[in-house]
Amino acid sequence: MKGYSQCYPLSVDSLINSNLINSTLWAAEALANTVKRMPEEKIEWSPLDQGRTTLSQLQECAIAPDLYLAYLDPNYKRKANSYAEAATLQSQWKTVEECLTALQENTAQLVEAIRNLPPERLSEVHTMPWGEQMTLQGIAGLHYWNMTYHLGQINYIQTLYGDKAMY
Repeated sequence: MKGYSQCYPLSVDSLINSNLINSTLWAAEALANTVKRMPEEKIEWSPLDQGRTTLSQLQECAIAPDLYLAYLDPNYKRKANSYAEAATLQSQWKTVEECLTALQENTAQLVEAIRNLPPERLSEVHTMPWGEQMTLQGIAGLHYWNMTYHLGQINYIQTLYGDKAMY
């Protein structure tokens, strides 16, 4: 029987990409598992009538890969060319199920782009719409970061209505 390294020789770059892919898929799954356990009446509840709802955060996570894919895959055609277009597009997902379907599909596309990203492109620098300059390696990790950020916010919303369980 061959050892793992003999079956799957990995360079440092492919190991980093593999870890990022696994982390991104984990974050999407954790987000889905958490939201699926929320009572329906809390999905559009706004803390103090000021905070973002779980649904609005889930909509953002579902559309976000569209922005990142435009940098990672030069052949990708964006669905939304501005924040306003993204807001319009994501507003069509009105249920948790619709958001999770879009999240799964868009995350799968992003993961495929990360998997196919040549190591020599990782250091390319791009200016993001908010003005920050980022390498493609950094851009590739934004979806993971954004989902874990919103997972934390959604977990906090759960504590506000009394759900202290960890999913």
